Amino acid sequence: AFATGDCAMLLDSTGSWHVMHGDLESDIEVSALPIYANTQRRANVPGGSSLWVMRGHSVHDYRVVSEFLAFVLQPDNQLMFSARTGYLPVTQAAAARLQSSAQKPSAVAVGLAVLNDIEGQPSAPLRCGFITLMRLIWSQEMENALAGRQSVDHALRQTTMRANELLSLFQQMHQAQTSNSALDTRSVEASRATLRLLAKRP
Repeated sequence: AFATGDCAMLLDSTGSWHVMHGDLESDIEVSALPIYANTQRRANVPGGSSLWVMRGHSVHDYRVVSEFLAFVLQPDNQLMFSARTGYLPVTQAAAARLQSSAQKPSAVAVGLAVLNDIEGQPSAPLRCGFITLMRLIWSQEMENALAGRQSVDHALRQTTMRANELLSLFQQMHQAQTSNSALDTRSVEASRATLRLLAKRP
């Protein structure tokens, strides 16, 4: 709806840039999410697709994989990929070149800016289970707020409550998997059912 001009605002990741750039680029303003007055902005947590290298292959296969990854990590290739897709570069060298470029896509520039340390303080290390589901929950609650079905404040409280439920479940599952005792099948199934409910809750 946003790309066709039927919707005035879009809340999404920088990865949506590939849908928007081109004819619409001159009409789009990209910015970080607003924060309440008298509150402190925190550095963002990057997310996105991943490349996985699995065990059990030949030396030749891993040599090919190594050459491919080296190709992907070349700054010129990262800059081209970021400009076309909106995904952020994955090395400091490529990010620095992109930030100094006069032709950097606005979505990528904003994305890099929100990863910066806030007031010189690095963000604490974070291991966040079910982060993809948390983003889904946030989207659900904010869509309800923007549609007038609830206030933004209520949407944020709901997001916090549901995300905390996911974090609690992640902690329970991780503790069970790392313990010496065997996992109880019923507990695993109950956890999976809970995840489905949390993800689908309106």
